[in-house]
Amino acid sequence: MTIPFYLKQGGGSTIARIDAGRLIWYVIPPGIIISVFLIWEIMVRVFDVPVWLLPAPSDIIVEGKENYSLLWDHTYVTLKEVVFGFLVALAVSLVLAFCMVFSRAIERTVYPFVVGSQTVPIIAIAPLLLIWVGYGIAP
Repeated sequence: MTIPFYLKQGGGSTIARIDAGRLIWYVIPPGIIISVFLIWEIMVRVFDVPVWLLPAPSDIIVEGKENYSLLWDHTYVTLKEVVFGFLVALAVSLVLAFCMVFSRAIERTVYPFVVGSQTVPIIAIAPLLLIWVGYGIAP
């Protein structure tokens, strides 16, 4: 059994030591992310890339702050739709699974459609769903 790095003690000290190998796991990923954003910002400014083509991260943050209420309103609506869709899908799938478990005839009828629905990419089904169901939370 391995002892977690934050519980290791060394040299009689009661203070846990974090070795350099473990520290790298906490420093390098954020460092890479920060570096990518810095390089992005510098390249956009140096090469004078149009804002409509590739805005700088600082421009994105400014726009986000200016349109905070609009973004939050739309995020809230989208979140409601996602939760509602998840709950409907959960209810339908539980009822369908229950019926398939207790009826061999229903399983033999429905199972090919279940397998077929998993083989078609969602990007191919999305336009059909928009036509059938429409926009908004209520069909």
